[in-house]
Amino acid sequence: METPGQEARSATAEALLRFFEELRLARATELAQSGRWLEAEALLTNSREPESAREMDLLARIAAQTRRYERAGIWWTAAHQKDPANGDYPKCIEALAKDLKKKVWIQKGLMGTCLALTAILAALICSLLWSRARAAKGVEKVKPSMRERGK
Repeated sequence: METPGQEARSATAEALLRFFEELRLARATELAQSGRWLEAEALLTNSREPESAREMDLLARIAAQTRRYERAGIWWTAAHQKDPANGDYPKCIEALAKDLKKKVWIQKGLMGTCLALTAILAALICSLLWSRARAAKGVEKVKPSMRERGK
């Protein structure tokens, strides 16, 4: 059993740990908001796995900002498992999934557009080459008849 002095020291140590965790999270948030994502990420994961759901949430947001969507989903899933009462994490996961679906449709649309433009360009080139070849044959036919007139 702890003495009252030891309990006070233990409570003080706990309070200090919570304070430093909050300070680290605040600094990481500040870094992320200023676009210094790697520094923020390093601060949160420096030689350890993040412990709080809020840290995991910030890591997920950093991953989403840096277009590492799969990693963002992993962090938000871990944050939701750590804090199932927070309804924001499932919403973030759902929004991420919708954005990824949109991205896939946009990519498919762009690819289809590029293929269509390539086909049109190929058709135009073939048409141009065919018309030149046809015109060249027509000139060859005209030349002999002009020679005959000159005789």
